[in-house]
Formats: sequence, C-alpha cells, structure tokens
Amino acid sequence: MEEVSEAHTTKFSLFEEQGLYYFAGYMVKKLLNFHASSCNVCKKFSRKVPTSTDHLHEREFFIFLKRYDDDLCTLHSASVEFVSYVYDICHLVNFCFEKYVESALVLQSMISAVSVHVTSPRFCCKEMKEGTSSLIVRTLFHYKVKWLNDRIRGGEESSNRKLQILKHN
Repeated sequence: MEEVSEAHTTKFSLFEEQGLYYFAGYMVKKLLNFHASSCNVCKKFSRKVPTSTDHLHEREFFIFLKRYDDDLCTLHSASVEFVSYVYDICHLVNFCFEKYVESALVLQSMISAVSVHVTSPRFCCKEMKEGTSSLIVRTLFHYKVKWLNDRIRGGEESSNRKLQILKHN
C-alpha cells in the first residue's frame, strides 16, 4: 500500500484531513468516470480503498466508512500526488475567493490563478489537466458561495424559512 504523505496536511485536524482525502477521492472518481477507463496515465491518481481496517490509514477512515458494497457506487481514494494537487488548489481558491469575491469574473480569475500557480501532476493530455483543475475550482467555488449564502441568511433562521414567508417577516 502506498504510504500517505504528511507534506501538505500537517496544519489540519484529523477531521479536516479526512475531508480533504474524501474530496480528492470524489474528484478522482469524477475523472475516472469521465475519461480514464482506458487511460493508464490518469488511473494512477486512484487507489483502492482497503476492505478492512487492517491496512487503513487514519486519513482514509471516513472514505472507508462511506463506501458501498456495490461496485457502481464505490468511492475512490486518491493518490498522495493527487491529494497534494487538490490541497494546493483548495489553498489558492480560499485565497483568491477572499481577494476576488467582489469582482465580476471571480470564477475565471480563480481558474486562471490555479493554472498559473499550482503545479499539476502529469495528466495524459492538456484538456484533462485543464478540465480537472476547472472541475475542482468550480466545485469549491460552488460550496464557498453556498456556505456564504447560508451565513448571510442566518444559519438556524433559514430552517424556519417557510414559516417566515408565511408570516410575511
């Protein structure tokens, strides 16, 4: 089994690391579903999740718990190289979101910044490299905007939204 690196994730709590590994595995699954069924270069980004806890690294425990027995819904564990790539993109997106949040082309600015500042692993072609980085940025952007909108609405108050509408508050 491939050794899990601690190079980029040492500042995270274990739960944050598990979330990062889960997200990277989700992105690998998207990549493999779209392209890599016949591409050996892109298949290297995926690792099998162990079926028992004997050889399971603690960072992959959440993926292990969320996996299904059905092969169609199998979660993937990302390689260390891909997790590092996703971490770098996450870090840059967090920085860029704060910097460009009020500009007109936030998403395009973040995608451009990632293509310039983040070193990507070796993909089979330029289109896959750009498509994967764009997918990661768009997904992170979606969740950041969703989180920001939830904060603006007031968190717990949004759960009673229908009641507030009916009362005309």
